[in-house]
Amino acid sequence: MSTLFFNKSKEIASEFIQSILFVDDEIYGNHEGNQHALDSQALVKAFAKAKKLCALNNPKTVDEFNDVIHVALKSDITILDWKLNLEQSENADEDNDEDDVPERDPRGAYTMQLIEKLIAEDRNELKLILIYTGETGLQSIVEEVFDKFERRGIQRISENLLGNASCRIRIAGKPSLEGTFAHTPELNTWILRYEDIPDYILTEFTRMTSGLVSNVALKAISCIRSNVNKILKIYNKDLDPAFLAHRAMLPVPEDAAELLKDSIIDSFDSIIDYSQLEKHCDFDTISKWLKASVIHDDTIMFGKKGLSIQDPLRHSWLLKGFTASMREAWTTAYPNEEIPKKIETMQRDLHKSDVIKFFKPTNSSAANIDEQFSILTHHKSNYSNPSYVPRLSLGSVVKGRISNEYWLCIQQKCDSVRINEDSRRFLFIPLDRVDGEGNFHIVVSDIDAAHSFTKLKINIGTSHNLKTIRFKANKEGAVFAVKKGRSKRFSFYPIYHNTKQKYSERYDWILDLKDSHAQRIANKYAATLSRVGLDEYEWLRRWGGN
Repeated sequence: MSTLFFNKSKEIASEFIQSILFVDDEIYGNHEGNQHALDSQALVKAFAKAKKLCALNNPKTVDEFNDVIHVALKSDITILDWKLNLEQSENADEDNDEDDVPERDPRGAYTMQLIEKLIAEDRNELKLILIYTGETGLQSIVEEVFDKFERRGIQRISENLLGNASCRIRIAGKPSLEGTFAHTPELNTWILRYEDIPDYILTEFTRMTSGLVSNVALKAISCIRSNVNKILKIYNKDLDPAFLAHRAMLPVPEDAAELLKDSIIDSFDSIIDYSQLEKHCDFDTISKWLKASVIHDDTIMFGKKGLSIQDPLRHSWLLKGFTASMREAWTTAYPNEEIPKKIETMQRDLHKSDVIKFFKPTNSSAANIDEQFSILTHHKSNYSNPSYVPRLSLGSVVKGRISNEYWLCIQQKCDSVRINEDSRRFLFIPLDRVDGEGNFHIVVSDIDAAHSFTKLKINIGTSHNLKTIRFKANKEGAVFAVKKGRSKRFSFYPIYHNTKQKYSERYDWILDLKDSHAQRIANKYAATLSRVGLDEYEWLRRWGGN
């Protein structure tokens, strides 16, 4: 897979990858005649040459291994031995639940436990794991890992590679296995020399991330990482008196925290802005991506004649836009015929057609790409962490548990905090479900069904569509969602909620819109309230464009 685009992707991935963790109980053991031993000096030299941080960890007890798990969760790449001989702690049976204690067999039990932590669904992270072992039964290890994690969506990618969109698990043999596969010579290709490991894992990681969008994201993260010390130097402890003086002078002291938070966010934004990320998705880069991709040709019909969308026209389309490229293509294909008017008007409706099929590689199995990319552009809650508790404010989208109706909160942020009274009314406008080809403004991922999406249209209409719901504030002066009973969802409970009476509606938190999107909707609604309605001469009204 050595293409110009892949090589460029590899450079970006290399800049991103910083830490590689080795977990092996024989890192510092005797190497002579020991096929499980790991040559620590050879590893350190190999990764130093690749300019990467290589962390070697050789746990000897279960307690030490549990500490390693937390380290592995922070590493970019994790490399594990299959056989880990660990001593049980004396109170292991007392401190751990029976289901959490791995089997005493050192082959695979602890490695499986660590892999399970790394690819846990609630983490939702990109992970590359290499099982690097001196065991001769490499194929049986592949089967055992597959059987264990198939329920997690792990699939067979190749003979010694398992994974899915967010995780890859590669099985490889240590150099000590050379000469042991006389009857299965195909396994010799699974053996990995120490000096080859850095480029091997970099190539594998790049296969997971090589893309226009992912490359820009990796580059952005790398820029932030490389400027961490600069940010810490700028936001230093000497500024504390200035921050406190600012807080002391404010009519509402709590607002000082918002200024500091916004300032730090703006610093991140500036770092990314000055790094010129756009050059990593410019037309030159796009051309390399197209040359590296195999895309089926397709046809756009204009009446009874059509234009075949092949790579040259794809390039032109992405460079000049639809109308200009199609006019040129039509003139070339049909030099003596007038350019169809549909070419001029089709641009307007292209967003509703299946444009993605003209740019989707044949080896891509990704579905609902339009919906997924839309969610990235207007959902703020994509980046919430497991400890986040939703707070009701401008941009919160909720769904009635009984009515199944969606609502968007348009209460301004300043009116959603510092609630001194016991409760406060919040403003909501309805969001209508859209089926078929109707217009919509918000895409919601269905929690209960994978790859299922709900499309919602903002129903601004008239002022009578507005709904107010009173919620009780907590001691922090804001309205937070809660989980009750066995529910896995956060819900907002109105102050008059009572399951024993007729009204027992509660509102499940669905998502938070990005601030700019939510503010635009609120402004649009406010504009409808300020319009003036009057009777006038119809002839004059029509000439006025009303």
